[in-house]
Parts: sequence; structure tokens; C-alpha cells
Amino acid sequence: MNGSKGRILVLFGSIPLYGHERANIDDMEVLRERGWDVLFVTHPNWGHQKIQPELERRGFAWTTATFAERFDRGINLRGYLRRFRDVVHGSWDL
Repeated sequence: MNGSKGRILVLFGSIPLYGHERANIDDMEVLRERGWDVLFVTHPNWGHQKIQPELERRGFAWTTATFAERFDRGINLRGYLRRFRDVVHGSWDL
């Protein structure tokens, strides 16, 4: 841990970069300044659009992992199995 207070893994699958997302990044910036190591995990398909550039601008480390879609009512068996597969892949990525 290189003398840090600890490590924080931030699962950040958001696509847009609005106030809520910026506030979370701001919070992690404060913790990093107080000695914590922070690693963001972003969405592999959409993170490059807004989130990853902002993280790079602020000097944060980031990587990608699979994020499953929501389990909604009315999805068919194929959709359910695809989401379950994505949950397993995301867990493996982490």
C-alpha cells in the first residue's frame, strides 16, 4: 500500500458526467489527498465518452470491467441468462 491509509475501489459504471457523478469524483479526490489510494472501475463500452477523460484530467487511476444490465420485469429467458452471464464476467473482472 506504499504507506497509504488503504485502498478504495470505486465501481463507476455511469455513462453521463452530471452533478452526482462529479460529486463522487470530488469525494474521491478529497480522500486521495488524505492518503488513500483510489482506483475507479468504469464501463468498458461507455466510460471513454465522459468518465475516463475526467478521471485522467484529475490524475486518477482507472480500469474497466463488465457491468450487467438491470434485471427488469418482463425480460425473457435469453435476457435473464445474458444478464446473469454479465454479472459473472463482471465479478471475474474485479
